[in-house]
Amino acid sequence: MEEHRAHRLKEEHLGAQIDRICLLERSLPGLAEKNWGKVILPSICDLKTTEPILTLVKAPTEETVDFPESVILESAQNWRTTCDTALRNMVVVSTTPTSGSNGVDLLSLATTFFSCWRKDYSCNVLQYPEVLKHKCATTNPFRYQSPWPWNEDGERVFFSEKAYSLTKIILETAGFNPDTTTRDDVQWPAFIVECQQCSNPKSGHAWRLLMSWPVAIRHAQRHDIAGERLHMSRANLNHTKRLRVHNLAADYFKDKLLQGMVDTGNTKLSSMEQLDQLRSRRKAWARLNRKTASVVQINGICHVYELVGGVFAHGDSGGTEFVISSLPSSTFCGNQFRCRDIQLWPKDFAIDPGQDLIVFIGAQDPQ
Repeated sequence: MEEHRAHRLKEEHLGAQIDRICLLERSLPGLAEKNWGKVILPSICDLKTTEPILTLVKAPTEETVDFPESVILESAQNWRTTCDTALRNMVVVSTTPTSGSNGVDLLSLATTFFSCWRKDYSCNVLQYPEVLKHKCATTNPFRYQSPWPWNEDGERVFFSEKAYSLTKIILETAGFNPDTTTRDDVQWPAFIVECQQCSNPKSGHAWRLLMSWPVAIRHAQRHDIAGERLHMSRANLNHTKRLRVHNLAADYFKDKLLQGMVDTGNTKLSSMEQLDQLRSRRKAWARLNRKTASVVQINGICHVYELVGGVFAHGDSGGTEFVISSLPSSTFCGNQFRCRDIQLWPKDFAIDPGQDLIVFIGAQDPQ
């Protein structure tokens, strides 16, 4: 009887812990959005095993447990402190004792890069704190997209000795001390790396290959894997401002292509202003942060309809009424055009607002 009672109490306690973990997990998305860019929140796998949340999860069954924001953020900070210590230990074991001298944090050094277990260029140059949220360190290797404690087996991420040796060469060539130079010292556009091998006119290139710091290290690794000698140094630029404007225009063009957008050519905004607006729009869509909300009345039967380029058109496959609604946007209040009799019974149709074109398919004459 006592064994049965003890087993029942144990099962009840485990059930209470599962309920508390589910409650904690439901609160994380809202907290992550609220603290976007301020705090790195670990996955539920790490949070539930970090104090003080661990104590709350394992509290007696009869206790009512809540997870206030302050407790979650405290646990997140404790988790990050533990991870930072593990990362610093990786650096210390792999580098010379002089690294990080003069009180410079090892994780802020320009030579500190990490890699993951995947043989992929994008995963071989990870800076801090990017490595804390890297998918290969926080995803179950046996179940895709399933959460996993950060670097649980100690073999998911590790210090990149290859990147360390390449960065030392580039910094020493530029006259910088690798043991004290931080990432802030090599930020674009103040510090730009040029690959003389790829920029050499004799190689057939009429342009100069200029890169930011992490991009340059990935590029250096490609030369190193190919067994080629490294010819990279800090670029000598007399027109850094003009180069920066060109870079912003290139970023805007790339972001515009990624979102499938086409320029109208009517704007008077600078490349920086256009890029800011484009990225704000993409961020708003990612978080579903609407500026305004409008209700558009669509009357009648929608047997056939199309929504293309902000234009919604619909009609009745058994009737002759046709309605076209230009939907409202941040710069347009919207309008509606209604044709009572189009003298057709369309089975279907297609529209192209850019060409003011409507194509009726399988239409019949109502006469």
